[in-house]
Amino acid sequence: MSEDFFRNALSNFMKDSANGGAIRHLHDVGYSVEEIQKELLFPAQKEEIQKVIDEYEKEKSSPEDAYEIVKVQNAYGKTSFQKRPKKKD
Repeated sequence: MSEDFFRNALSNFMKDSANGGAIRHLHDVGYSVEEIQKELLFPAQKEEIQKVIDEYEKEKSSPEDAYEIVKVQNAYGKTSFQKRPKKKD
């Protein structure tokens, strides 16, 4: 894997992580989408912000047993865990 590819992937991960956490926190304290957009460290479109808020609200309103932790292994053998909605029977 090239150094540039790795740096770009890391930069995108940091951007998504930082924005996602900031959006959820600012939403909890009552900021509007426009106010959140102004406060973010990394630029984001209003649609992206609203999508994060919608997913966050859905997760907060769902009972904890509606989700499961799934162990995932990528093509390079790295193992991670993801929270996913449980499949309905």
